[in-house]
Amino acid sequence: MAGSQNPNWTREEAVLLLDLYFSAGRQYLSSEHPRIGELSDLLKNLQIHDWASRTETFRNSTGISMMLACFAGIDPMHPWQGFRASKMLKEVWDEFAEDTPRLKHAADQIRRLNALLNSTSSTHASMSDDEEFVEGKLVTKLHTIRERNSSAVKRKKASVLKKTGALECEVCAFNFEETYGDLGKEFAECHHKVPLSEIDSVTTTYLSDLAIVCANCHRMLHRSKPSLSIAKLRNMLDSNDNYGSR
Repeated sequence: MAGSQNPNWTREEAVLLLDLYFSAGRQYLSSEHPRIGELSDLLKNLQIHDWASRTETFRNSTGISMMLACFAGIDPMHPWQGFRASKMLKEVWDEFAEDTPRLKHAADQIRRLNALLNSTSSTHASMSDDEEFVEGKLVTKLHTIRERNSSAVKRKKASVLKKTGALECEVCAFNFEETYGDLGKEFAECHHKVPLSEIDSVTTTYLSDLAIVCANCHRMLHRSKPSLSIAKLRNMLDSNDNYGSR
């Protein structure tokens, strides 16, 4: 059963809302406006919030119109003060208000990522809050689907074991079996190296797309926006090691 309150707005949702605000000429739109209805349909279809957390009023036209008024309240060019905006909405405004081409690109990317999620059979896979990467919930969910492809992961591990005889992190060379013995045998995580901006599907994963990593390095790869490459994180680690040895 849905709770009594809808989930808070996410950054992705706010980007789509701000894109509507600017494309509408920095104008407040009433709940009856067709473009508000279009955004409502999109947000209801956005694969971010669990279905169980939504109420009957989830991202309806009235709520979206009120949220749009918050951006009007931030906008110094808008004569109406609007409603008080949250810290997150102000951060999105500060990030994109002076660069509307980048805003449109970000909004289009969110729509594309959501379409990719809708095209998979794992659309409603659960994801805990502590799994979210800096890039956002949609990117995290797509990464999770790709990196939990058990068939590809098994084949990647088997290929590496056949070639090297060990599963070592490609960033820091950590080996779970060496540290934990039998408990860590054949254990490692797989990181998908191909950025989501360069793919059109989440259904095909090649072994060359995957990298063997430890849990710590996997987290660090996703801690920046955009995510780091294996080589860049390895260079950062080497630089820190050299500095620490002085």
